[in-house]
Amino acid sequence: MGLDIRLRTDVKMLYSSDLEEYQYLFERGDHHLSRTFCNFMCRKNVVYTPELNQIGKLLNLDISPLYKMEEFDEYLEFLEFIELEEERKQVIDKNNAAREKIEGNIDIIIKLVSQIINGLSKFDDLVDKLWDNDYDTLDNPIYFSEFKKEREKGYNNNNFGQDLRSFEQFLLFAKNQGAKTVWFSYG
Repeated sequence: MGLDIRLRTDVKMLYSSDLEEYQYLFERGDHHLSRTFCNFMCRKNVVYTPELNQIGKLLNLDISPLYKMEEFDEYLEFLEFIELEEERKQVIDKNNAAREKIEGNIDIIIKLVSQIINGLSKFDDLVDKLWDNDYDTLDNPIYFSEFKKEREKGYNNNNFGQDLRSFEQFLLFAKNQGAKTVWFSYG
């Protein structure tokens, strides 16, 4: 077992088994983000210069909207451990402030993910452009190689390009279903 990353939206029916198209795409792996992508997003807590920051610099993009997606509902998971009502209120207020930062972000995220995909598609071997911080928990030579190539569908063996394309497919599908806000959840 390990930590997983999931995409969530303000449209709850996207997670309903009644929505056959979504279920089909999800089961096929078209909207899965790999555990390596989860580790990729968490690198800011592990290394000095995370690969996402390096990619932002390489492509001259502001990648902060992706990091903001991690803060949504992040604070609520601690509520069950807080007994004092004043502290509970502080956590709820902090969570509401994080929600406000990303409210209506889906177009921003679609544009950013598309820019990253288009920008990185120009490089033959992305791994040569990234510094691994001397602490490579992502298996950089494999994860960042063959950006344009699709590996097997699913959960464990995606490369970075495949994860980004799955991410983009989810965003476009979610927007088509009326979603306006998107965020990451971990579990």
